[in-house]
Amino acid sequence: MVDAGVQLMIPSITNFDYHATLIMPTEGKQTLQLPFSSFRQMWSAPVPWTGTDVVAIALMVSNFQPLDFAYNIDHIGFYKAEDAQE
Repeated sequence: MVDAGVQLMIPSITNFDYHATLIMPTEGKQTLQLPFSSFRQMWSAPVPWTGTDVVAIALMVSNFQPLDFAYNIDHIGFYKAEDAQE
């Protein structure tokens, strides 16, 4: 089993426990919609999420065995809070 996910990196988090959400890899293409409300820190005291200071988006894969995989990204889009549809 592979743990894959997306992390939103902000400068005020210095212990690498960024706001993250897990995704399930599948065969073939997927369209993912990841609302900011689905992102959580995993192990440390929570740093409040504001959405105003994201400096990087990281795609992560955790697996301790050699793994052949690929991320192919066609489009990444962002929205303002007033445009969110949850």
